[in-house]
Amino acid sequence: MAVAEIRWLPESQGGRDSGPPTAPVYAATATFPGSSAALHSILVQHTGFLPDGLARANIGFSSPSWPDRISASEVNS
Repeated sequence: MAVAEIRWLPESQGGRDSGPPTAPVYAATATFPGSSAALHSILVQHTGFLPDGLARANIGFSSPSWPDRISASEVNS
C-alpha cells in the first residue's frame, strides 16, 4: 500500500465530468512514471484533505509486488 496526495482535475482539464468520487473507497486506474504498463488498477481510500485542497488517500495495488515504493508525486490523477 502507498499513501498519495491527489489533485483531481476538473472536467475542463480532462478530469471526470461528475467530479471527484464521493465513495470512501473506489476503484480507479492510474499511470505511473517508469512503468511499462499504460494503466494500473488501483483502490483509493480517501482519508482526508490537506489545507491546499489536495486529497489524501491510501492506495492499494492490484499487483501487490508492484510498485515496491512510489512517491506521492508519481501519481497522476
